[in-house]
Amino acid sequence: MSYHATHYHDTKRFLSCNGAACSLQKHEMFLSMPKKRNYSASGGTALSNIKLLVLDVLKPHKPILPEFTETLSNLENVVGVNVSLMEIDQKTETVKISIVGENINYSEIEKLIEGLGGTIHSIDKVAAGKKIIEEVDTGQDR
Repeated sequence: MSYHATHYHDTKRFLSCNGAACSLQKHEMFLSMPKKRNYSASGGTALSNIKLLVLDVLKPHKPILPEFTETLSNLENVVGVNVSLMEIDQKTETVKISIVGENINYSEIEKLIEGLGGTIHSIDKVAAGKKIIEEVDTGQDR
């Protein structure tokens, strides 16, 4: 899937009042999206500023967790990997994988996990940019 630069036209309606008389007015806007850049999880341009990925993965029992984790940690630009066992079934394990590094290539991680027999169920967290920003609890989190 690719996203690219585009312009679009949006018309907003609002109520305008002048003294006792009110009328429905139109406000037209032209919005501009960012410059073209391709994002793709399966090929294309690598997502370049990723520093943290948290993935929910279903994997077979083999390779065992230490081997699985070590294999992921050997990827280029990966500084550290945490793998936590969340659930275990007769033939599979559900694990949470946290990967930290510089310019992490999601496509490479996805291919490696699939090569090890796993499937990514979801991307639960991503941090990108010059540094990882710590999350702050808000009133909605309580």
